[in-house]
Amino acid sequence: MVQPNEDPAESTVNKKLLLEEEAKKTEETGSSQDANSLPKDSKEEDSDTSNHKLQLEDLLDKVCGPGRFTCLLLVIGFINNICPGAVSLGHALFLYTPKFLCDVNATLAGLASPSNLHGNSNDCDLTVSEDQCSLTLSNCTASNLLGQFACTAWSFDSTHLAVTVVTRFMLVCDRAPLSRLPATLYFVGFLIGSTSYGLFSDKIGRRLALLIATLHLSLFAFVLAVVPTFPLLLAAEVLAGAGTAGVITVSCALLVELTPRRLRSQLLFNGSHGWCMGILTIGLAAWFMPDYRHQLAAAGCIGLLGAILSPFLGESPRWLLATDRHRQAGRALIRIAGLNRRSAPNVELLQGLTPPKTAATA
Repeated sequence: MVQPNEDPAESTVNKKLLLEEEAKKTEETGSSQDANSLPKDSKEEDSDTSNHKLQLEDLLDKVCGPGRFTCLLLVIGFINNICPGAVSLGHALFLYTPKFLCDVNATLAGLASPSNLHGNSNDCDLTVSEDQCSLTLSNCTASNLLGQFACTAWSFDSTHLAVTVVTRFMLVCDRAPLSRLPATLYFVGFLIGSTSYGLFSDKIGRRLALLIATLHLSLFAFVLAVVPTFPLLLAAEVLAGAGTAGVITVSCALLVELTPRRLRSQLLFNGSHGWCMGILTIGLAAWFMPDYRHQLAAAGCIGLLGAILSPFLGESPRWLLATDRHRQAGRALIRIAGLNRRSAPNVELLQGLTPPKTAATA
């Protein structure tokens, strides 16, 4: 019943507001009941996992703090990144195109055939195109020598670099677009390697994956220097790029997993100094070794040095814990503590702990 002094429309609005308030109260009550009805086991499990992660981080921070092991980690990481930097940025030197001139004698020698052997090019007026890509024979006594011919050989200016990929495989004129393929395929391999080596290191461990990656890159640095044909060079570029990505990916993951939280960002940035040194090294090498094959061989030797030193780092305790190798993780932490001159950790605390996700396992 509507009261005499009450507006019917106002009464209807008030009823709607009351119903909405009751619905909100019901929803809030239901959500609180749902939260309280969660199993205690799941709550305890989440709490235990969080506590385990905190305990593990504290343990690793204590053991892997600044010390001799950290210096060893930075030095080996520095050396390992020299070869990737040298090979990657060295493509600017390897693919350099110097000034060139059409080799007229070699081109004319290639024109000789049974149908025109009787002709004498010395009796012709010879003109070379401005771009040094073709030559024209005119006013010849032998009519079959008349015409325009593409240059098939060139002489290159060796003032700055004696031998590059371009000069070795004659990637000029009609073949000039091919000079872009090596760098392109190198970074295609880089994309493949950055994915595959991350998964690979999760399977076999950081230490072994880093050793394989450094050997992989060093091997194909030598292969790039000795391949006899251009198609084989392109195939080697893909594999060299994959090895470069492997070294960078695994070394960064290992650096992150073996450094304390408060220094992780700083040490990770310092680890990239090796890449800069690689760029500087390949530039200086070009002054003393103007042949790109010698430059690649030098970069490969530095990569081999990194492969020799990599096993001294040991395995990542985080990866060992993630794969339920608690005893090996304990030994790894004790070794790191000894190098850093810290008290040995209580390895019994490692039982049941699970490491937080890192760059490679995330």
